[in-house]
Amino acid sequence: MKKLLGLQKRHWKFIFLILLVPLTLNTTSMLWHEIMYKTISDFHNPYQAFGVPYYLWLSFFQEIAFVEIVLAIIGWATLVFLESNFLQNLFRSLRAILIILATFFSALVFGIGALSIDIIWASTFRSGPSLGLPSSSTIQIVTISSFLIVTFLYTSRYRKNIPNLQSSIRRAEPVEAFNLGLIGYPISASVSPKIHSAALKETGLDGEYKLYPIHPDDEQGLKDLLKKVRAGEIHGLNVTIPHKQNVIPLVDELSATAKTIGAVNTIVLKDGKLIGDNTDAPGFWNDLQKLLKNRENPQKPRSVILGAGGAARAVTYALINAGWDVTLATRAADIPQAKALIADFTTQKPKYAEKLSNTELNATSLSPLLSFLSLIVNATPVGMKSHYAGTPWLKNLPFPENALLYDLIYTPAQTQLIQDAAQAGLPTRNGLGMLIEQALLSFEIWTGKKIPADKIILKSDK
Repeated sequence: MKKLLGLQKRHWKFIFLILLVPLTLNTTSMLWHEIMYKTISDFHNPYQAFGVPYYLWLSFFQEIAFVEIVLAIIGWATLVFLESNFLQNLFRSLRAILIILATFFSALVFGIGALSIDIIWASTFRSGPSLGLPSSSTIQIVTISSFLIVTFLYTSRYRKNIPNLQSSIRRAEPVEAFNLGLIGYPISASVSPKIHSAALKETGLDGEYKLYPIHPDDEQGLKDLLKKVRAGEIHGLNVTIPHKQNVIPLVDELSATAKTIGAVNTIVLKDGKLIGDNTDAPGFWNDLQKLLKNRENPQKPRSVILGAGGAARAVTYALINAGWDVTLATRAADIPQAKALIADFTTQKPKYAEKLSNTELNATSLSPLLSFLSLIVNATPVGMKSHYAGTPWLKNLPFPENALLYDLIYTPAQTQLIQDAAQAGLPTRNGLGMLIEQALLSFEIWTGKKIPADKIILKSDK
């Protein structure tokens, strides 16, 4: 059974460990003291085990309340600090409530058990010799320490599947009215102004979001606009095609994400420096969770990305940092581009080499991979309303039975690829959610305000 009460197996493992480890340590401690005591003295008075004085019962309930509160606060606070992405994804579903309640009451159960043993032990042997028997304070230390150890081990393991892609860059200076915008060409059809206008309204901030169309050959226009950011006239910029690489030599620093991907989609002024960041990767990963949420995580997740351009770079970064194996499938003419992507990534981090590969987009090359694939991502413009009709998936190649399909295109909402995959029984999702997620991550960098994606409602073209 993969699920019980809507919780995945890894969640129940976590809850089980919370119960098992402290119980084992406490039982071992009690057994050791029992053996030591019986070795030294045969003193035993069973009557006193049940004749617990009033002050001990009062202490008992006080200790229960203390342990319950401490475990709940420390345990979940530890999760926040150790793995913010764990809670971020967890709290997006109602299943989180069940997990929190299970953890809370499991803490109460082993807290009551440990303290009950402690009180009965104290009342039974308080007339006997002092052998350093476990006090309620000792039980609390053992219990809390066990809880934190289990929490750390679990979150450390879970981190392998949830990449820490969230940028730590934030604008430091306070702003009365935000002047934000988008650089690109052409950008007249961009929906970014709608997203950011809705975000400003949702947070109650004053400001506006403008479009700055700059021709690919207008290098001076690009420099002049970035000067306005340095001067504080503009408080934040998004960057789209064709300038995601063009702005790199014009900023002072790159985030680790932007440096590895080799593209910038967000610019902010912080401490007098122009910082280039990339929110495409975490935006994709955050939205992908909506497609993955009803699937058990595979032991060795493997994906194929169609394309090797800028969009493929962001998707690749997100997936390999989540522990996925990634194969880039391209036309023969684009194989050098795929090899360049792999070379750039492995230069930044050699460990990526074991996760990345490329192949030609044909039936002969892809057929052996089908049975292992968990995810197909279209990072090409094929199927986009304003570009190319049709589908990048080969007509003579069946879809993998147990895979998911994510198409970065959002206009139209139902591309030919999505329609074909859905007809074959694959769960599908278009790129509108990624667009919103990456925009809100940029908004958070500029303003410090975090907004759930479900607060922004957009309709993509049919």
